[in-house]
Amino acid sequence: MKCLLVDDLEETCWRCRRFLQRQDVQILTARSGSQALGTGCSSTHVAACASLDVQIRRWMASELAELMREREDPPDPIIFVPPVRATQPSRLQGI
Repeated sequence: MKCLLVDDLEETCWRCRRFLQRQDVQILTARSGSQALGTGCSSTHVAACASLDVQIRRWMASELAELMREREDPPDPIIFVPPVRATQPSRLQGI
């Protein structure tokens, strides 16, 4: 199974990759929404599931998920990962 990790922080991707590799999962990573659409949703690398950072720079995770769902073979499930320390405005938005 392939899993796409989308997070603008390299350390977060590294930690998730380390955990999932123990679960026999092939990991694809992207550091931006644009990269995620090219990496995890391409015809050569179809991700079975995706983990999205809800505070990725320049993107709303919900918008990225919507674009991913429009693809021919979208990841399912798409998991939203909240920040460790959410700010008050983020909490009010539900992220």
